[in-house]
Formats: sequence, C-alpha cells, structure tokens
Amino acid sequence: MAANTVLDNSHITALTALISSSVQEVIATYASVGRAVPSLDSAEPGPFDEIVEDTPERLVRAVKTIEAACAQLVSTVGNPSGIIYDRANTHAEPSCLLVALNARIADLLVDKPEGASVIELAEASGFKDADKLGRVMRLLATRHVFREGQLQCVIYGHFEILARTTVKPNIYANNRLSVRLISTNSVSDLVGLVTEAGLLASSHLNETYTTEPRVPNETPFQRATGHAFFDWHRLPENNAKVEVCRILFEVFGLSERGAQRFDRAMVAWSHVYGMGFLSKAYPWSTYVLGCTICDIGGGNGHVMMDLSKKNPHFKVVLQDQPGVIVRAKEYWTKEYPCAINEKRVEFVPFDFFKDAAAEGCDIYYLKGILHDWIDADCSKILGNVRKAMKPGAKLLIQEIVIRSIARPHNTQLGGLAPEPLLPNWGASAARSYEEDIAMMRLHNAKERTLEEFISLCEPCGLRFNKSYPAGDMDLVEFVTV
Repeated sequence: MAANTVLDNSHITALTALISSSVQEVIATYASVGRAVPSLDSAEPGPFDEIVEDTPERLVRAVKTIEAACAQLVSTVGNPSGIIYDRANTHAEPSCLLVALNARIADLLVDKPEGASVIELAEASGFKDADKLGRVMRLLATRHVFREGQLQCVIYGHFEILARTTVKPNIYANNRLSVRLISTNSVSDLVGLVTEAGLLASSHLNETYTTEPRVPNETPFQRATGHAFFDWHRLPENNAKVEVCRILFEVFGLSERGAQRFDRAMVAWSHVYGMGFLSKAYPWSTYVLGCTICDIGGGNGHVMMDLSKKNPHFKVVLQDQPGVIVRAKEYWTKEYPCAINEKRVEFVPFDFFKDAAAEGCDIYYLKGILHDWIDADCSKILGNVRKAMKPGAKLLIQEIVIRSIARPHNTQLGGLAPEPLLPNWGASAARSYEEDIAMMRLHNAKERTLEEFISLCEPCGLRFNKSYPAGDMDLVEFVTV
C-alpha cells in the first residue's frame, strides 16, 4: 500500500455517530417522562410502545435512525456470504412465530414471570414434541422474542437489579416483544393474518413470474394453493382461519369469530403504521365549523372514531360491505355511543366497485384500500368516489407511498434520511417494501409511488394537491378538477 494512501473509514464512523447521538436522544426522551428505556427482559409496557400523535417526533426520528444505521453498519462490516445466507434463511422466523402463536405460548406464560419449561409448555399447548417446540422457542429467543433462562436478583454496587441467568436452559418466559403475541393483543391477530398465507405464497413467487401462468392474472398464492386468495377462504377447511380479507365476510360468509379477528388485526396494522398521526398530519383546524368525512372501506371505523373524539364537531359517514357495517355499528355502540346518540356518525352499506359513495361530503377518506387491488379495480373505486364529490371536496388517500432508494435532487415527499443512510431509511422502512411484495404475492396488487397514485387519480378527474407525512404512511390529498 502506498505511503500516501488515505484510509477513509467515514462510511462507518458516520454511522456510529448517528447511532450514538440517536441513542442519547432516546434516553433523553424517556428521561423527560421519568422513565428509563425498557429492557428486553421486561414484559411491562413502556411509555412509548404505541406510535400515537403525541409521540415526540424526535423520538420517532431517533428510533428510525438507529434501526437504519445499525442494519447498514452490520451489512457493511459483516461477512458478506454470511449475511446473504442469513437473508436466505429468514423464512424460518415467521414459521416459528406461527407455531408459537397457534400453541398460544405467550398466553401460557402470562402468569409465569419466572418462566416455564418446554415440557410444561408442550403439554399445556398440546404440541406433540417438546424437543421440536424447544428448538422453535430457542430461535425466537435468539431473535429476542421470548427469553430463555430465569431472572434472579443481582447486586451491582449499591443497586439491586433483575438479571437473566441461563442456569436452567429450556425455561422460557415472556418479554417485551413476546407479550404482543398474547391473544388479547390485536398484534397477535395481525401476526396470524400475515404468516400462513404469506409463507404459502412466498415459496411460489419466483415460479409464478418466470413460467407461463396456469390461469389469467395468476398470483403466487394461487400457484401455491390452486385457488385465488378469496376463493381459498371459501373452502370449508379454511373457513375458520385467521388470514381473511374484509370482503370475504360479506360475500363468502366467514365465521363471526374470523371477522372479529380480522377487524382486530386491522386495528393493529393501523397502529404499526402510525394511525395516530392522522389527527395531527392534516390541517383539520381549517374546518373549524365542522365537516363531513366519508370513510370508504374503513371496517369498524376505528380510525374515524379516533379522529372524531378529537374533533367532535365533525360528522362521519362509514361505508363498507353490509356485514361489516353491522359490526361497525356494534363497535361504535360499545366504544363511542355518544356519537351515535348525537347523530355524528352514519352507517351506510355499499359496494365500492358498484355504488357511488355518499354524496355531498367535504372529505372522502381511503386508508389501506387501494393497495389490495390492481390498477383497473382501483380506477373503479376512485371513479365511484369522484361521482359523489361536490366542487371543493377533497380525497385523502392514506397509504404507504413507496420511495426510491436513489437520493433525489428534489421531491414532493419529505422525510429523507440523513447521509450516509439510504434516503428511504433503509431497514427502518423495510416493512413498507415487504408489504408491497405481500400485495404482489396475494393479489397481484401493489404499494404505489406518488407518481403512480397521481396516474391513477388523474383520469378520474382528481388532481394531486399535496402530500402529508403520517407515521410510516403518507396522506395524499387530491382535489376535483
């Protein structure tokens, strides 16, 4: 090596600097509410576990930075072959999550902070092979879902703290992550929703798109099961499964239990992607005299309920399939009866492919709808919304908006990550791109870029006005032409 060669390690020192400063930001934010950052071993809820509107923006940004920078640092300094091999093996973790979920392991450990042996868990869950269950649990614990070993009191100086000991292996207990798999937590329904169908479809992704389709518009899920996603759930042996789509409940008559679990999964999905940011992402204060918002395909209306509680002068119109609307009314009657009594919410059944939306509303709201459908179907939905819109009405589409990995010179979307991170936040944003692949393998649908949303809406007489960041999603505003 030449004597005057400059050894440049700024690509990793910049990452460590981002990690260090962001960790200090996280510590300071927790300290501001009198708390320490929760330990992974703790099963107690932390003050910022849910991403809601009052979550400090500095904390959200710091966490995203840590997620992205740590992953980029590992990819930079790790063994390339090992990293690629690890990526190829990532299917193992969702398989194990599904085993733990179906065996209700997290539920069995609720009243056992000291943990339980694999043999006890196998007997209580009905899992036939304790050794195999133990191997599943060990992988999950290695990924920080559950903990292996028992907690004991250890003296460090003048402080007593709980520390983990693995004196007794094959003893497992809940921790900060595994408590999300408890059946009363809606995240458990979300995990059930995505794992089984996703695993079936993923194994046929390459085959489906590199060989001749067996049927028109064939999906990887269809290649795996022999049935389109919706038709598969009509089969008697699958009628009670969790992985369902909202339209199935009305058209195919799935069980009430399955419908309720889907609703809960959608609540969890909304929280994962920052539903709470809706109330602060958009300038609702401009509607000081009130407005009427039509939530199209909004399920039980949990998003609008949250917004309505913060803006009681708003009127809400919920539109969805008739069976869904029945459950929505039951949900509001239980959770927010005053809105019904004061006639601040209206429940209107309809089919967004066949019927025009409710006329005369000020705002039409579509959240997590268009990503389920191919462009032609989206055009039908948008056309039926546009038919109902009066002059001056607005359409708000809250969806994942896919960003390029190349750093743009200018963009209508904000929130680029600082260098040397990937501008789309890299690993911190990976779930959005994984969601895109999920839509592909299940429905041949997609998450879209801003340009693709504009291309969909313009032929329907809708002009792009502005985009607002809303958690891990964006709120894209269109106006009538």
